[in-house]
Amino acid sequence: PELFIAHMTAGGLSALAGRWIEAEASFHTAERLGPNDPSVPSMHAYYVLAPCGHIERGRALIERGFELAPASPRHSLARATFASLCGDDDAVIP
Repeated sequence: PELFIAHMTAGGLSALAGRWIEAEASFHTAERLGPNDPSVPSMHAYYVLAPCGHIERGRALIERGFELAPASPRHSLARATFASLCGDDDAVIP
């Protein structure tokens, strides 16, 4: 119950099953338990917020993940993807 990765995984599985409220709750718990892991906000954005149409909220979480791991290619790609989805192409191309 205290492992953020377990809650993050449960959130992803719930989202894949279309159980959005359950997924959201699991990701919030994961974020509380693992506040410094960059994967938690990124997965929350990709698995719950983007599919539910909350692109701007997702972008904010992606920015949080990027701030935690700015040298990570995965988080750089996520940042560019959400910027593009938000119509901010200037942020995608340096």
